[in-house]
Amino acid sequence: MHARNTHDTRWTHGIMIQDKLAASLVGFTNVLDAVKDEVFQNEDTFTAQTTLPKCCDQTGTYVYDPKFRKEVDFSTACVTKSPSSISDAKFPHSTVSDIMKTQYDQNKNVLWQHYGTLEGVSIIYPSTYWNDCYNYDPRFRSAFAATASPKDKDVVILVDSSSSMKQTSGVTSKSKMSIAKEAARTVIETLNPNDRVAVVSFSSGVTVPTGDSNHDCYKDTLSFASKTNIDKLQEFVSLYIQESNTGNTNFENVLVKAFSYLGSTNNNVDVSTRGKYYSILPTQLTKRVL
Repeated sequence: MHARNTHDTRWTHGIMIQDKLAASLVGFTNVLDAVKDEVFQNEDTFTAQTTLPKCCDQTGTYVYDPKFRKEVDFSTACVTKSPSSISDAKFPHSTVSDIMKTQYDQNKNVLWQHYGTLEGVSIIYPSTYWNDCYNYDPRFRSAFAATASPKDKDVVILVDSSSSMKQTSGVTSKSKMSIAKEAARTVIETLNPNDRVAVVSFSSGVTVPTGDSNHDCYKDTLSFASKTNIDKLQEFVSLYIQESNTGNTNFENVLVKAFSYLGSTNNNVDVSTRGKYYSILPTQLTKRVL
């Protein structure tokens, strides 16, 4: 009788887990490839009308599924359209929904399947009721941004906080500051985890996040777009950037600060391979540096 030692058992279990993970990844890749092929072959024939249900439509045969943690309809996908999409934005054909359903039927490990277009249209399988889908835009999600701009980026967001920001914009009834904050939050939200970011508020001087006694790097260096850092910077934008009482705007000071951030180093980052940008809001002037 041969007794297998503990080391052999652990090694065997490790190989089994590795093989299962590899098989799962292959399965997920096959799903992505099938949907991608269907889209690429037919996207030129997408139309402004769709027979697929709208994700905002509460009517439908929805059944709660514990894996998806909400009520879904496995018979079809649903679609959304961003409020900022052009009026004749094109919807994917129902054949994309059919492919998604087939892939799920063949691989139950797959969860949500989602395809978003450059026009702000989405198709999501399985269909589900989404009460806030009218405000959804796939182009403002990190996964979409990662595909559209896969190169790692260093980004400095500069928000004008002079008194002129109290004025209403010429586009909506919102103030210029409200629009600038919305734009800043959107940029932060769409960053990839390997991107780095900083936020600066400026008028006659500059204001930056201070962090805390244990983590004060926000004021001097770019921060990776981790959830913790994103939450901190979003808080700074929402709560601490306010219009000043002076109309003076010192662009020289804020650009010096922006380039200081972009010049900050991290021994674990190869800055030569990264895109470097600063964006001035609400003018939406974005410049690439080098």
